[in-house]
Amino acid sequence: MEFLKTKRAGALVLAMSVVFGTLYGSHRSLTTVASKITAQNEMVLKDLQTRVGVAENLYTVAKRYLSHEELAALRSDLDFLAANGNDVMAYADLTSAAQGVLFQMAEVDEVTEPDRKYLSGFSAQLESGVSTIARDPYTTLAEEFNTVVLQRFPANVLHDLTGVEELPVYQ
Repeated sequence: MEFLKTKRAGALVLAMSVVFGTLYGSHRSLTTVASKITAQNEMVLKDLQTRVGVAENLYTVAKRYLSHEELAALRSDLDFLAANGNDVMAYADLTSAAQGVLFQMAEVDEVTEPDRKYLSGFSAQLESGVSTIARDPYTTLAEEFNTVVLQRFPANVLHDLTGVEELPVYQ
């Protein structure tokens, strides 16, 4: 107990208070900014869910004409997203797989006229969703948060220590 009455103990308590205060303050300010940005991604999430629905419909039409092996990547991405809906890269993979299936379907001669119209609509919806997400204010704010806010001092040093992660940027 005598140690607590010394200058050394006082300096130690002061140093610990400064470190804790810095970490807590950094965490709180970064998470506040991140949560304000995240609150704006409702439209992006809606567009991503629409993309999943379009890919499901594409799979349904394409399985009439393509083999299970040719559709394996699309089905795998759809199943993965059903279990891990927040994975940014999975949405990019899904879009790539869907575009690959659309490309394959363009080469199939036996596609009926109604199915060709469906495929054309699926293609337009996928391209529209990508364009909408790219122009969404959330995308710009999330990229700015990740590249500007988290890369400046002291956030560039403290965000790892405080558990603040980059915001997802959907493509």
